[in-house]
Amino acid sequence: MFERDHPISVVDSATKGNRYINSCLRLNEEMKGIDSLALQLKILRRNLLSLSVSLLAPKRTVSFEHLR
Repeated sequence: MFERDHPISVVDSATKGNRYINSCLRLNEEMKGIDSLALQLKILRRNLLSLSVSLLAPKRTVSFEHLR
């Protein structure tokens, strides 16, 4: 009886193992995309910070009154 059931459980185990490996490979590919997205967000954040600093900085005007 055990010999008859054994090959089926081996096939089931192999199938589950293959599904697990494929899931890991898909996750790895998705993580590569997330790394790229994280870099883009970091650049965007730096640019927005730079823009907000320049917009909030006091405006300096140059006066040429003393040259008259």
